[in-house]
Amino acid sequence: MEAVASRAGVSKATVYRRYRDKDEVVAATILATTDPPPPGVPFPGGSARQNLTAILKMAGVAMSNPAWPAILRAMLSDHHGSGGLLPTVSRQVIEPGVEAVRSLVDFGVANGELRPSVTGAMLHEVLFGTLVARSMLGKPITDEWIENVVASVWQGFGTDQPESESETGSAPGRRGRRD
Repeated sequence: MEAVASRAGVSKATVYRRYRDKDEVVAATILATTDPPPPGVPFPGGSARQNLTAILKMAGVAMSNPAWPAILRAMLSDHHGSGGLLPTVSRQVIEPGVEAVRSLVDFGVANGELRPSVTGAMLHEVLFGTLVARSMLGKPITDEWIENVVASVWQGFGTDQPESESETGSAPGRRGRRD
């Protein structure tokens, strides 16, 4: 906390007036580097897949921030420690993301895009877990990579509805190694 106070040019007491502990400081840092899930999900006029791709692209921009790998390591290392950081980040960052994805899943099931057995938590864990892993490995998170991940996941979670080229952003049947 001393380093945070020093870098901010304030006293340690000032930091503690705003944040209860280091866990809240880290959560605030994460929130400052990310956009919250957009209100009004699903977005008007878009499919569940288009909406989910847009949210993942927003998360990809945040996770491309150079601070993210260090933040993720801190969360993972704290998982077996004090236990305060992960619950704080979960409450302030992860749970709102799960809610946004849950809304999209409900929308996708209702319009026939997603299988009824798909849950918001399941889809969130699969897609955002992939983003977290890629960020921790220091690999780039590009729009093309996100579109390919969503296309792959959609094969397992989506219904057999045909998809148009404009919806996926790529030609149907296009294959090849993309990492």
